[in-house]
Amino acid sequence: MPTPRTGHTSSVVNNKIYVIGGWNGSEKLKTVSEYDPLTDIWTEKASMPSSLCFLKSSVVNEKIYTVGGWNWESELSSNSVSEYSPKTDTWIEKTPMLSPRSEAGCCQIDGKIYVISGFNHGIWLNSVEVYNPTNDDE
Repeated sequence: MPTPRTGHTSSVVNNKIYVIGGWNGSEKLKTVSEYDPLTDIWTEKASMPSSLCFLKSSVVNEKIYTVGGWNWESELSSNSVSEYSPKTDTWIEKTPMLSPRSEAGCCQIDGKIYVISGFNHGIWLNSVEVYNPTNDDE
């Protein structure tokens, strides 16, 4: 891996692995690394809109959606939702979640992204948010 890191998220689109964000032990990261297991080649892609650690991701319609995470600049959890298109190598910021959260659970069911629990400013959350990429809303 070009940039060793922890606290990142990863997703698979078209048999390629995308490693997003995290922390390398000394600085926050907004980098995106694509790994092609067929060629054993790493490629750096367009960076995320902001540096986040402990974010989560899910894939819907061959696009990666990142949610939440720890924002190093404000030292608070983030409520951000961002869409990454591997096809165009571009990011679009989407409608944010209602509650900032990092270290949450995240999964995709029937085209909707479920963000479960997480941590926000010293409090563990017991709530669930559902994001619909088709409508860009909760």
